[in-house]
Order: sequence, then structure tokens, then C-alpha cells
Amino acid sequence: MDMDEKQSEEEVLPNYYAVIPAEVRYHPDLTWFDKCLYGEVSALASKKGYCWAKNTYFSHVLGVGVRTLQLGLKRLVKAGLLIFCLWVVRMVKDKFIFDFSILLEPEW
Repeated sequence: MDMDEKQSEEEVLPNYYAVIPAEVRYHPDLTWFDKCLYGEVSALASKKGYCWAKNTYFSHVLGVGVRTLQLGLKRLVKAGLLIFCLWVVRMVKDKFIFDFSILLEPEW
């Protein structure tokens, strides 16, 4: 691996720690992937207070397809562990352009 590849890898993979509370780790309806995904969201949320990453980021970092990722996020939301928030980013020709962020359940 040359220097450019290493720098690129470091830019994509932040050096944050993941916090996975016991309620998440021992949740009977979550898979091991869901728990790992929660940890990744937690790690990214520790920087800004919310997770801003796109599906493609998680898919790359966790080595899964986008559909697997979407199902994992859905299970975490259904379990009440994550909340999706829509944000209006800008207007283009009288149309709103939305983005979303993932918030951890406020109890954490």
C-alpha cells in the first residue's frame, strides 16, 4: 500500500471509538450486524452529535450491500434505538432538496 492509498483509507475510516450499550448488545431482535452498525453510527455521532454518513459509506466500511444496510437501519429504528431526521438542505427552482441525519435515541 503506497502513501496515497493509506491517506485515502484514513480519510474514509475515522478513528472514533464505538459505544454499544448493553441494551443494544443484548437486544433479542437485533442481529450481530445491527449491533455493529449501531456502533458505527455511535462512533460517527460522537463527533457532531449526529451521524451524517451516507449508505455508501456504511456499505464500504462494513463490507455489505446497500440492501443489507437498509434492513439493519430499519431494525434499529423499529427497536427505538435510532431516529432519522430530515433536513432541508437548499431550494432549487422552488423545490426543496432534503438530506437526512441519524440520531441516537436521546436516552443514550
